[in-house]
Amino acid sequence: MYAAADQGFWGLELPFVVRGKEISPLTLAAMPPGCYDGPQPGSRPLTLSAPLARGFDVRLLQLGLSDRGVDIQVDGIFGQTTLNLVKTWRAQNGRPANGIADLALIGELTA
Repeated sequence: MYAAADQGFWGLELPFVVRGKEISPLTLAAMPPGCYDGPQPGSRPLTLSAPLARGFDVRLLQLGLSDRGVDIQVDGIFGQTTLNLVKTWRAQNGRPANGIADLALIGELTA
């Protein structure tokens, strides 16, 4: 929808409100609910922890896996599913299947 509006193929002027929610370029480009902008990608290794790791860096890791064909929900939360998919990715790429997205793996997947 945002691309259509951005390219002039959208008949409605932005912003507008649907069911009490504003639709605007700002809201369309926003982070998913529950995510926040930080820590920066590559500034920490990622793995399952308590509390769960959340953030932009987790989201970019998940997007990197998705871009490489991994069926993953990109929600910015490093939960059990992300752990299992990181383990599988590491094993398929000749690394120990430990579920840790170290800085080298994060750099590879977010480049």
